[in-house]
Amino acid sequence: MKKIIAIFVSSILLVFMCFAEEFKGFLGIPFDSPSVEVRSIMESKGWTYMKYFDFCGKTYAGKEVENISMSFEYDRLKSVTINFKKISDANEVMVGLFTKYELTQYKNFFFFYTKDKKESFFLHSNILIILGGKDEITPLDETEL
Repeated sequence: MKKIIAIFVSSILLVFMCFAEEFKGFLGIPFDSPSVEVRSIMESKGWTYMKYFDFCGKTYAGKEVENISMSFEYDRLKSVTINFKKISDANEVMVGLFTKYELTQYKNFFFFYTKDKKESFFLHSNILIILGGKDEITPLDETEL
């Protein structure tokens, strides 16, 4: 009987893993997109451009944000920082991302990454940082901390 239950539970987990979504960028904007394209897409989605690729005026995942800040390397999108108004909202969004994309947590840190290790997520207080790119992320070894 235990074997049947174990097989059943394993099958259900496998089905859920097969239907996990792949992370395809921030708000539909792929990482490594050029800055001009990123600004245009964000403004077309109703975000207000402030300066230095800071945007405000909308919600992310249904939660109020102070602002969203984007960083570029060689004019290509590399990271997004979402500053939520409430810590509880940031936590709730991180749990949603963790579940939707089946993120892996790195040891006991608030550092998570996708299956292909192309994007990583870091949560600190009310701030969520998403790093992306073409290169595989290599998390730090504990000896490097």
